[in-house]
Amino acid sequence: MSSQSHLMGTRFSRASGLLLHPTSLPNGRLDAEAYRFIDWLADAGQRWWQILPLAPPDRFGSPYAGSSAFAGNPAILAHPGRPVSSDEVDRFVAENWYWAGGWARSGGPGALLDQVRFQHEWTRLRAHAYERGIRILGDIPFYVAQGSADHLDHPELFEAGQVAGVPPDDWSATGQLWNSPIYDWKEMRREGYRWWIERFRRTLDLVDAVRIDHFRGFVAFWSVPLGAPTAQRGCWRRGPGRQLFHTVSKALGSVPLVAENLGLITPPVERLRHELGL
Repeated sequence: MSSQSHLMGTRFSRASGLLLHPTSLPNGRLDAEAYRFIDWLADAGQRWWQILPLAPPDRFGSPYAGSSAFAGNPAILAHPGRPVSSDEVDRFVAENWYWAGGWARSGGPGALLDQVRFQHEWTRLRAHAYERGIRILGDIPFYVAQGSADHLDHPELFEAGQVAGVPPDDWSATGQLWNSPIYDWKEMRREGYRWWIERFRRTLDLVDAVRIDHFRGFVAFWSVPLGAPTAQRGCWRRGPGRQLFHTVSKALGSVPLVAENLGLITPPVERLRHELGL
């Protein structure tokens, strides 16, 4: 990663690093190989480890359509059977009250136990990275998946009858039909963008900075009628723009962000990116 980005006070000095999701480690887990990788980065003079979203992935293995915007993926645990006490669970729920209950209902038996284990292992690994001078760049997908814990727990925050995608372009004559539920931005604004505040809060509890996937969706997003066979029948609709980021910053302070600039990048998208210092 090389950047001079900042958001309302947060700056990245020029630095280099490597993108490697934990599932691509030799054992695909947060075990000794993960610590060895961090040591290798440090010994090589690198400063950043970039990862993909840490969410439980979909059936195709994609963390960009994960079953939760908040939960960690238990499949990467080095010790999935580690005993967890009731006190640990109670403490975890108290610290993550906004989403823990919804995930417990959606994730099935043992869902919260796995999150306690994930928190324990990831916190230890991140501390080792910090000691070696390595910072972690995380990733926030713009959308959540149909039927995800977030979609089920907060149905009022999503519109019915429309799904997400991108329009036809040079890579696809029919566009891309993602079938993710689109946000009801009016309702999100009415509740003070609380879901996004908590999403950023949780993400920054796990990483040092975060890349926003499909950043242009905050300016305008492609909305497609539910059931359409392709994305061709969609239309552009306005996103929340700077108001969301200013609300998040007011609640959380400086938020270290990197904006993805792929797709149809229009002057309004560039203006928002520059206004936020990304």
